[in-house]
Amino acid sequence: MDLPPANDLERTRYIELFEAALRTVPIAMAIIDRDLRYIRVNAACAAMTGIPVDAHAGRTLRDVNPLLSPELEGLMRRVIATGEPCMNHRLTRPTPHAPGGSLEIAMHITAFRDRHGNIEGICSTATDMTAWQRLQQQFFQAQKLEAAGRLSASIAHDFNNLITIIGSYCDLVLMDLPATSPHRADIEEIRGASNRAAGLARRMLGTVRSTALAATPIDIGDTVRAARELLAQHAMHADAQLSLACDEISTIVIADATQIEQILLNLVINALDAMPAGGTVTVTTTAVTLLQPLLTRTGQIPPGEYVELSVSDTGTGMDAATLDRIFEPFFTTKPRGKGTGLGLATVLGIARELRGGVDLTTAPGAGTTFRVLLPRLMGTADVPAAAASTDGATLGGSETLLVVNDEDALRAGMARLLARQGYRVLEARHGGEALRVMAEEPAIDLIVSDLHMPGIGGHELAERARELNERAPILFMSSSAQPEDEPAGLPSTAGPNDRFLGGRVEPNDLLRTVREMLAR
Repeated sequence: MDLPPANDLERTRYIELFEAALRTVPIAMAIIDRDLRYIRVNAACAAMTGIPVDAHAGRTLRDVNPLLSPELEGLMRRVIATGEPCMNHRLTRPTPHAPGGSLEIAMHITAFRDRHGNIEGICSTATDMTAWQRLQQQFFQAQKLEAAGRLSASIAHDFNNLITIIGSYCDLVLMDLPATSPHRADIEEIRGASNRAAGLARRMLGTVRSTALAATPIDIGDTVRAARELLAQHAMHADAQLSLACDEISTIVIADATQIEQILLNLVINALDAMPAGGTVTVTTTAVTLLQPLLTRTGQIPPGEYVELSVSDTGTGMDAATLDRIFEPFFTTKPRGKGTGLGLATVLGIARELRGGVDLTTAPGAGTTFRVLLPRLMGTADVPAAAASTDGATLGGSETLLVVNDEDALRAGMARLLARQGYRVLEARHGGEALRVMAEEPAIDLIVSDLHMPGIGGHELAERARELNERAPILFMSSSAQPEDEPAGLPSTAGPNDRFLGGRVEPNDLLRTVREMLAR
């Protein structure tokens, strides 16, 4: 560490600059002599060892951290003997004062020489990689969750197609059966089971793909009551009791039922984990008015009318350290493999997406209450009335329709339903076949097409079909509630008169939509 030839003033300034850099650099630096005794360290090194800066001088590595000295002494002596640097050596440093009790460190050890080239000692630098490694682990975890989400979405998509086929053929059979048929109850039972399975697929899609959700006015109280069976089957254990208390007053919000179910399920599971010895989970819904902004741990909730969904437990509660990190993604107090750390982060994310917020109260040994506040829909004028039941026979016509779907059973069932109403129905297995049919049949009045098909899918079909028949609108369909890449509900190639129906479509909804599009 030779100083450049200069006058005393310049030399003093050089030393001051060096000292300032040594003090402020965030990397831990230590200068050690040939006997492996500390000469100087900077503040970052002192923070890493837990020993004051001035207390290092004259101490050996063994004095400062005896647990690491066997590993590092050999490396340092080799550098001193050979002059060859040791770069990027990774080690775990037991450090009781650090979070978790240890630090993950990357070290560089280099020799320094006097002006004659003789090795006087070593300079070691150490970078704390603990936070970086934690971030890397979170990234890998996020990648795994994304892969699992894609797989779940794919399975849910195919599963939903199968359920749609079952439900569609049940509908066709029920249309033919008289009300007094002894088989009607059996078919309706199958139909009901297919509806429940469709709801399961919808929850799977809603969990992994936000674009699969369709926000509508829903009553949170009704959703909570409907979810009692879901909670009892998949969440509650024998030592825990579930109590529901839903206000009779209207608690309507703009959301998707799947979002409310996710909030409810995550909070209830969290409550159960806090009661290993059993207890009571209480779920309540009520309408609240905030006259002043509500300051919570997760932000400020502005004044207004809200629906409050609260989940309380009689469990262990949380201490201050846990409370500070409770909404962090991937933070969990559960043992490894027992939780992803995304439950409460998901709850907060949904609440914010719906323009609401989350508040909580807790204390060690006193249980926890989570309050999710969502904007309340005021007045009944904004709530769409349920579609009136319409006899399917009044929804028919004589126009020519083209049904395009790569699922044979689904396409055939849809074609049968439409043909029963008097329509002339043509079928195609994919977009390429649909274009050939259109070239031969210029009088097609409406195209009913799946969005996702091998070869020419719904997007490309929409663009190329206009060249053959610019007047025929297209009713796009998908087993997802919305096209995964088109949040607005229609592909970018759609025309002004095109429509979209997603998810499990009821027969009357399909017939009504077809009739409305043809009537334009």
